Amino acid sequence: MGALLLYVSSSIFMENQNDQQEQEFRHRLSRLNFTDGDLIEEQLKAEQLWSNQELRLLLKPRKIINIRRWMSAASIVLMLSAAFIFQYIRKEKADVTAAIAYGQIRTTKGERKTVILSDGSRVTMNSASVLKYPLDFIKKNREVELQGQAFFEVKHDSAHPFIIQTSKLAVQVLGTTFDVNNYENEQELAVTVSSGKVSVLAAKKAGYRILLPGDRLVYHPENGKLEMQKVQPDDYTSWQKGYYVFEDKNLSYICKQLEKTYNVEFFFQNPELKNKKMSFRIRGENITRVTGMLSLAGGFDYTIKGRKITLTHR
Repeated sequence: MGALLLYVSSSIFMENQNDQQEQEFRHRLSRLNFTDGDLIEEQLKAEQLWSNQELRLLLKPRKIINIRRWMSAASIVLMLSAAFIFQYIRKEKADVTAAIAYGQIRTTKGERKTVILSDGSRVTMNSASVLKYPLDFIKKNREVELQGQAFFEVKHDSAHPFIIQTSKLAVQVLGTTFDVNNYENEQELAVTVSSGKVSVLAAKKAGYRILLPGDRLVYHPENGKLEMQKVQPDDYTSWQKGYYVFEDKNLSYICKQLEKTYNVEFFFQNPELKNKKMSFRIRGENITRVTGMLSLAGGFDYTIKGRKITLTHR
């Protein structure tokens, strides 16, 4: 019905226009089925064009009565057509949104999970993380939401970009492997690329970056700045294979990772210990053995009570 109304209204109006005016007006009409904002803007432009033509036609007394009558009728038809299309578009969008079913995976501290998405992409989730994803990708973009940390192995599909939405970063790829670290309580968020190419858009107008293998982009929420680093990707992605690599890292950073892996809490009796730099690798050891190895390498003492571990100077 909307298409018929548009045809009638445009035909009535075009009887009195030259080729250039007809082309411009048809262009305005053709854009009435874009987004809601475009619809309103283009309707105003079309009506302004119509008004200009009405002023010109007023200078021709012999045709004024007939033309104004037709223009008035056509204006009503055009507005009805626009309203019809506007409602139709809104209904179509609502139907598509309602048709999308979502799944959600959670991990607790000390837990890892792997999920295979409907497109064949594989997501390995670190502890204390949440992944929300469509059960079937039916839109142009394959879009998921992440809180926490996950390693993505995305199936290549140039026609359907894969997008990860986080609280502060939007990550887009076509097909690649990379890690996204997005824990809310940490001082930095990061994306580390193992293979392929990744684009990242940060919040607070921090900017847009393209990452290649070996690139790590760190976002600092406190000042909104981005920091690009060259790294060994395995140092930041090995957790999904069951081992951890820490090269010249602060003890506070190491303990944060161990808290998530072993579901424990570290406390520093002496705050200066937090900045102690260490290099450390672990694979499969229990937390008591890991803490003992840290103590030996770092030259500090520790006590373990349940899930609470306190580090002190010797």
